[in-house]
Amino acid sequence: MTNIGVVGGGKGGTSILREFSGVEGFKILGICDVNEGVPGLVLAREKGIPTFTNLEELLGQPGLDILIEATGSPRVKELILEKKQASTVLADSQVASMMMSMIESREEAFHKMNNEITAFRTAAPYLTETFEGGVVYFTSNLEEYDYVLNRGLELAGVKVGEKLVERGFIRQCIQTREVVEGTVDQKVYGIRLKIKVFPIFASGDSQRVVGTCGIFLPKIHPVHRAFKEFAPLLANSFPEGAVLLATDLEKITNKQGSDKFDIKGIKEGTKMTAQDAAPQSIKKRAQVVINVNAKAFGVPCQIVSTPLFDEDSNEPIGAFGLIFPRAVAENLREMATKLMASTQEMAGVMEEIASSANEININETNLAEHVQEVQGISKQINDILGFIKSVADQTKMLGLNAAIEAARAGEHGRGFGVVAEEIRKLSDQSKETADQIGKLTRDIDDKIGIVAQASQGSVKQSQEQAAATQEVTATVSELASMAEILSELANKI
Repeated sequence: MTNIGVVGGGKGGTSILREFSGVEGFKILGICDVNEGVPGLVLAREKGIPTFTNLEELLGQPGLDILIEATGSPRVKELILEKKQASTVLADSQVASMMMSMIESREEAFHKMNNEITAFRTAAPYLTETFEGGVVYFTSNLEEYDYVLNRGLELAGVKVGEKLVERGFIRQCIQTREVVEGTVDQKVYGIRLKIKVFPIFASGDSQRVVGTCGIFLPKIHPVHRAFKEFAPLLANSFPEGAVLLATDLEKITNKQGSDKFDIKGIKEGTKMTAQDAAPQSIKKRAQVVINVNAKAFGVPCQIVSTPLFDEDSNEPIGAFGLIFPRAVAENLREMATKLMASTQEMAGVMEEIASSANEININETNLAEHVQEVQGISKQINDILGFIKSVADQTKMLGLNAAIEAARAGEHGRGFGVVAEEIRKLSDQSKETADQIGKLTRDIDDKIGIVAQASQGSVKQSQEQAAATQEVTATVSELASMAEILSELANKI
């Protein structure tokens, strides 16, 4: 500890007193002046420093190491040299003058710095209302915050007396002596921030930084900033309603339900898990679509999450999400599934019918051919019967001629006449039988003609049925395809 005494309570002595009082490593044992009302003695009494009007009393203070003579009077200097202790070092008026110049320069720099800080602190309250989302103005010395003004934004660790963050933006400003601005990661204060820090220099010395002043602002993504404006309109524009969400990297920051659909269990501030859609989309840096069953939200829903990126760094800072019910889509999907199953079953039945119709068509065609063959055989029978009838007529004629010849022969031709008679009878019977067979074959032929005509009609109808069945089968196949497409669309809705 260095003990100091000051002689002279004028401007110089007052500046020296103010500069050394309270400085670690120095102790002022007292100040002396013949006039008790000079500024130096008044200041000393305010600070609890001993005052003297008798020089010898000050010079007699035990342990006085340095005596600063600030009057500039040769007589005072001589008196000090005559009366001071041998161990006391005299800093005469020239040294004191140099010290006073240094002190005055430092005071001027301090006043300039103080003016800059005062101007900043004066303007800050008027500027806070111009920032949406809150603002923090601050000033600091080289070690800690010495002024903090919050409006709508509280930051843990940014308070008067709090130490500056090591390797932070404020430290960087002090070290580089340049204006520094950047983005404060969410992990530091729990919110993404923009910061701008200005160095405060000593007067006339652009290399010596004596403090800083700056501002913290929330760094808000455009989607977060405009969420309250567009979300209500967008949520109600979906036919079944929707829930809109915006998140940062950890929690849901904004939520908007619709008139038709809302999820009460989701609230702003809710922490997210790794299984949620938003963290997945943030991790993948791409859109994520998740379908959930009714167990999650009471109705089947689809969740669509899209990552949000920082405009400067292009790093993900959150996500924007949509949750909308899929009740209509689910019903549509179930109906499509049932329709697809029914049409597939119908298609199988129609294929069997078509196959049977084709077989019937083939059988009818074969039957028609067989009927035509029977008609041909019937014609051949009629031809044979005609020949038999002709033979019977000729046989009868021969029998008649034989009877005539037997009659001419008399008794000798009687036996031959009996034979001739039998031949005529046989001829008549053959003719009658042939006529009966001819009548029967004509009846058969008529019936076969009817059957043939009916068979031709059946063939035509079976062909038409086969063609119609094929058309129906094709239509059913089309319905099955449409049902499958409908099911796919339902899954995509």
